[in-house]
Amino acid sequence: MSAKKLQQSDYLDLIHKSWADKVEVVPLMKDAPQGPFASHHIGLSNTADIVKNLELFQNSKLMHLVQPNKFDFELELNSSALIAANPNTFFDFPASTILAPQRAGKSAEEEFVFIDFEFNKSSEKHPALILLEVELEKISSNQSLISTVRTIGDELFTNAIYNAPFIGSVGIKGEDRQKVIQLPESKKSRIFLAKDDQRLVVGCVDRYGSLELNRLVDKVHSCFKMGAASQIQMDSKKGAGIGTYMLFEASPSIYVGVDEGQHTVFACVLPMNMSSKKVQELPKSYHFISERGGGES
Repeated sequence: MSAKKLQQSDYLDLIHKSWADKVEVVPLMKDAPQGPFASHHIGLSNTADIVKNLELFQNSKLMHLVQPNKFDFELELNSSALIAANPNTFFDFPASTILAPQRAGKSAEEEFVFIDFEFNKSSEKHPALILLEVELEKISSNQSLISTVRTIGDELFTNAIYNAPFIGSVGIKGEDRQKVIQLPESKKSRIFLAKDDQRLVVGCVDRYGSLELNRLVDKVHSCFKMGAASQIQMDSKKGAGIGTYMLFEASPSIYVGVDEGQHTVFACVLPMNMSSKKVQELPKSYHFISERGGGES
């Protein structure tokens, strides 16, 4: 499906009637409006230039950008529309919001999620990553996918334990990675895997809602524009500072939701049956969701 062959009305026809009148689809052609955008706008990109696409968020606050030429375009378009219309659905049911937006809810969440690991201690990272690998190997022989999931899982776990609870108190880089951390039981995070026939979701939910979207996008944008090496912070105790860039680099679709002071949901979507080379060739979509303490804790 090509952006050049469809008019705006054609895209709207793909959106479920429950959300069609609550969103506005904006094909981002050369002569298309460039913002400012509102949370109900969904941008359709005809370029794989992630630097330019992230600049649409930086400069004009475009929260959703999808790629019409991707294999899962229609589902991703509807996920965007559902989130724009009702962001709390994403915070409550992230996996089914992504994989089956028309059925998003408790029963669909239980259907798609096959790993759900709660944690509040730094010592639980190794068991969590082993669990992800072992369970994924039961359903896939794609070693590239398994390796990518481990990398993503490692970064998501690290952010939830060492960054989310401490941003603002010990600096923007979080806590010392060598420190043993035990968070309150009431602040347990969860890492999950969910899948349908074509896609795998690797996600993490923390109960702090401290992630700053502007800073995150600025860092990722700089890494893509100038190269990750130029952004590395040589601090062995608090990490290199390019972990989130690695998540964007690894995943064709990223969902980042921040319910301020409540929780953050970070989810990466990967094709189940595709070589690493083909995955790298896919254009990247992003979805940013920002609520001011509006979701449920």
